[in-house]
Amino acid sequence: MDATWGQTHVHLEGAIVLPGNTVPVAIPVNVSTLAGEGVHWRPLVSDAEGDKLSCELLPNRGGFFGSMTLAPDCSVGVYIPPNPIFTGRQCRQYQASDGKNVSVPVEVCVKILPKTLDSKKQRI
Repeated sequence: MDATWGQTHVHLEGAIVLPGNTVPVAIPVNVSTLAGEGVHWRPLVSDAEGDKLSCELLPNRGGFFGSMTLAPDCSVGVYIPPNPIFTGRQCRQYQASDGKNVSVPVEVCVKILPKTLDSKKQRI
């Protein structure tokens, strides 16, 4: 957006933040779980003014397997693998809002590890 006031020419790019209110901060999250087991994760969010934050998952960008939810009050997220043998890494983006400004989107990534055989020897 371009504007001119008197002799000053102003060109604005990016987000406009209201004076006295900073953008909330969201930090990427990495968690791991075993195949077939869900995992709880907590979004890492903050606001310099201490405003109450809300969180949301952004739409899938394709290629996501399983189910992920995030509580709107930023208290907890949950990932459920798509089946008991699925392994790999799954990521989604989330962001936080203080009602005035929205954080930069960041990823929550879940590493799904294969289950190992029980190390106890079975007696026949």
